[in-house]
Amino acid sequence: MARSAHRYADYSWGQSTKDAYADQIKKAGGEIVGTTGIPLGTADMTSFLSKISASFDGLFGIFFGKDVGPSHQAFDLA
Repeated sequence: MARSAHRYADYSWGQSTKDAYADQIKKAGGEIVGTTGIPLGTADMTSFLSKISASFDGLFGIFFGKDVGPSHQAFDLA
């Protein structure tokens, strides 16, 4: 994936996981064109996801549990 945008659960696990993946993507020659942290428990992520304005080849999400469902709202914005 040459250019990726990342959305992640905005607390210590999400931040450290985002950073670890970003390091590996960059080592492989990829570019991170945007990151958006989303607070835990956010039911409507639209306002956060709409902040991703860069052109990218892939959208990478770092969520778990009940936050995975609302994170799929990104596909509605594509």
